[in-house]
Amino acid sequence: MLLHGDFRSRAIVGAVALSIAFAAIPNAQATTRKAVMEEAVTVKAPAKKSKRKGVAGPRASWSVHTGAWHWTPHRAMTKAQIVLAVARAQLGKPYAWGADGPSEFDCSGLTMFAWHAAGVDLPHNSWAQQDVTKAVPVAGMQPGDLVFYPGHVGIYIGGGQMIHAPHTGANVEIAPLQSDIIGAGRPA
Repeated sequence: MLLHGDFRSRAIVGAVALSIAFAAIPNAQATTRKAVMEEAVTVKAPAKKSKRKGVAGPRASWSVHTGAWHWTPHRAMTKAQIVLAVARAQLGKPYAWGADGPSEFDCSGLTMFAWHAAGVDLPHNSWAQQDVTKAVPVAGMQPGDLVFYPGHVGIYIGGGQMIHAPHTGANVEIAPLQSDIIGAGRPA
């Protein structure tokens, strides 16, 4: 591919192409962060200044760009927003006891997986997760907080609902909060 423009534009385009190529290489965190990164960043091309002149054939409509390419974030995402985006991406995946993704989950495996994508490591056990999170009153829960039941945990999404991996034979789903809540916690 022939690139036009100054050296800086070509170098930046090359860097973008390399980052896209390296992003395609699988690693342990790539799957959890892929959906978040696709929403968080876009590449914008500089404005078109002029048409190339004096070239016949299919290249006649090519444009010469001036100015550097740049990254434009849609918005800064909070940890809770990352957690919710990752958890929503798991909807419909099957429950499997002891599973922590990316294709199957148990309840604490789902919460651990989603919070890991936001840079927070949690243990793979609902009781241990309750011990390591900051307790919050149930009435003061915010989206992204963990909601605890006897031997179960889910991610509060707001509006009296949570995302959780319920039990064997079921899939990750959005469900209303149940009345037997024993606590809520906010990972740091």
